[in-house]
Amino acid sequence: MKVLTIGSSPPPIDGQSLAFKSAVKALKLSHDILEVQTSFRSNNFVHSVFLVFVYIFKVLKSKIVFRPDVIYFVCSRTLIGSIRDLLLLIVYRKSKSLIINHIHGSNLIDFIDKTPVFYKKILLYYYSRIDINVALSESMKLQLETLQPFKNKVVIVHNFYEDMPDRFNIKDENKPFNPLPIKLVYLSGICTTKGVFDLIKASVNLSDRGIRHTLNIAGKGIDDAFLSAIDAEKKVISSIDKLESIKYLGLVTGLEKYELLNNSHVFILPSYYDSEAIPLSIIEAMRMGCVIITTNYKYLPDLVVHGVNGYLVRIKSINDIVDTIINIYSNPLEFEKISAHNKTYAIKHYSESAYKSNIIKLISNDYSI
Repeated sequence: MKVLTIGSSPPPIDGQSLAFKSAVKALKLSHDILEVQTSFRSNNFVHSVFLVFVYIFKVLKSKIVFRPDVIYFVCSRTLIGSIRDLLLLIVYRKSKSLIINHIHGSNLIDFIDKTPVFYKKILLYYYSRIDINVALSESMKLQLETLQPFKNKVVIVHNFYEDMPDRFNIKDENKPFNPLPIKLVYLSGICTTKGVFDLIKASVNLSDRGIRHTLNIAGKGIDDAFLSAIDAEKKVISSIDKLESIKYLGLVTGLEKYELLNNSHVFILPSYYDSEAIPLSIIEAMRMGCVIITTNYKYLPDLVVHGVNGYLVRIKSINDIVDTIINIYSNPLEFEKISAHNKTYAIKHYSESAYKSNIIKLISNDYSI
């Protein structure tokens, strides 16, 4: 079967690019794949424009020469990105190809609602030509199906933790809990709305209360409405200057990432990021037996059930973060219970092999809606 895949692989490293990379890797094992990259990022404007024309050429060529049986693409939630997606759907508007749209961010509906009326009508018309839309959770599916083009066309494929070295694949080994100090970790993009600066303030508060702890911050700067990627990293570095309990590790991947999570007790992501959906980092932390603290925001409660596999806090609430950490610090038996649950649950529901299997079923149109 011929499959046209359209999306962005790392770099940059984020949940969406890692998921696309994993999907393409799985499909290459059994199908004829033509991969088209959608990232036009470049420090050179002329080069960015060149990449746009390369994309257009490849899409047109795929229709004439490759003639795919299936089109698997990752849709955008930005104006420029949506124009790119529209081009694809217009080119294939009369094609018999099965069209599958994998939706990773949480703000597609918001984006559509904010577009001008005439453009919204165009978007909805061409989205209605899509055969299958892939959501990450039940709440995302329900939200998408409020729009007519998505009605009865949405399936759920859960995100996953990346394959890891065999020495981390011991299923029944419990994580020891020695709260002196309690080891905290943040692993995500570095920006204001991911809550990293709230977490730093919470760490200072914990120190003031005499709670022994360490906090490792890992991730690369990303842009948001408050700071550029570079400024966000600079602010982290300046914020933790002279704070011995906090370390900024920068981008952490592969074996180093799993070592970090394996040596941590509590994973914290106090996010209110605009497109936050189902972060891979939370799933990876669950797999390594971490207790999760995240916000009661968007789809995060689909992933973290309060008191079962972690705790939900209010956005921008430093006090909630502090109180929750102290509660974990004071209840080692509860930590061990949640830690063991998370490892077992993640292995059962969020393995990369299961994700790849579901992607292959999608392409074969053998995945129930």
